[in-house]
Amino acid sequence: KPEEPVLVMLGDHLYKATQHPSCASQLVESYKGTGLVAIQESPEAEIGLRGVVNGEWISDQPMATSTEGRNRVLQHGAELSIHTIHEKPSVQTARNHLATPGMQEGKYLTVFGQYLLPNKIFEVLSQQWGKLGESSSKLELTAALEELRRIDGLHAHVVDGRRFDFCDPQSILETSAHFHEKIAQSS
Repeated sequence: KPEEPVLVMLGDHLYKATQHPSCASQLVESYKGTGLVAIQESPEAEIGLRGVVNGEWISDQPMATSTEGRNRVLQHGAELSIHTIHEKPSVQTARNHLATPGMQEGKYLTVFGQYLLPNKIFEVLSQQWGKLGESSSKLELTAALEELRRIDGLHAHVVDGRRFDFCDPQSILETSAHFHEKIAQSS
C-alpha cells in the first residue's frame, strides 16, 4: 500500500535489543508518519565508519544523569528532528558541523542501520536513479535520506540496543566473541 512505511535494515548488520521490544519494533512503535532513522551515541573515533546526524531534540528530556552521577547519558526513545545527515564524515567535519546540543564533547549521534521510511522514498530513489550518469551506477541511501529530509522532514529515534557490523574481519570476530560469551553465560 502506498501509505504504509518501509522498514530498511542493512544486510551487513545484526541488531540486538538490550531488552524487549526488538530494535525494529521500537521504530515501528515510534513512527508518526515522518521518516525515522534509528540512532545511537558513538565516540568520535568511530564516526568515520558510520553516518552521523545532528539536529534539534523533539523530546523534552533527551539526556539524563548516569547512575554514577558523573556523566550525561542519552535516553533511549529520545527523538530528534534531523538537520543534517552525513555519511562517514572526517573528525574535523563532525567537530565543525555535526555536534548536537546537549551531547558530550567527542560524542556524536550515529546511524544505527535501521530506517522506517514513508513509501515516498521509492519516488526519491527513482528520481536519483534517473539522474545517475553512465560513470556512476550506485544509489546512495544517505543522499535519498537527505532529499526526503528536505522535502518532508526526517526524525531520528535513539534505540535501546546494539548494532553489530559485519563490514570487516575484525568486526566479525568481535560479534562472534560477543555472542559466544552470551551463549556461554546462559549455559
